[in-house]
Amino acid sequence: MFTIQTKLELKEGNPGAYREVFRILYPRLKGYCRLFITNKDVVEDIIQESYLVLWEHRNSIDVYKRKIEKVEG
Repeated sequence: MFTIQTKLELKEGNPGAYREVFRILYPRLKGYCRLFITNKDVVEDIIQESYLVLWEHRNSIDVYKRKIEKVEG
């Protein structure tokens, strides 16, 4: 889904890479959340929190793994 370069840049804190991840994943996350949650504000809060966790834990990204593992904490 993402190139190794994009993952490396995200891990290094590049805002452009973060925007790219957001642009690609946001519609998918929103659609998936809407399958279970009807309140649009709650869906937006969940997605926002997910992106915050991604940013806070970006240093733990393994750029060579295809699958994302659960983040503890």
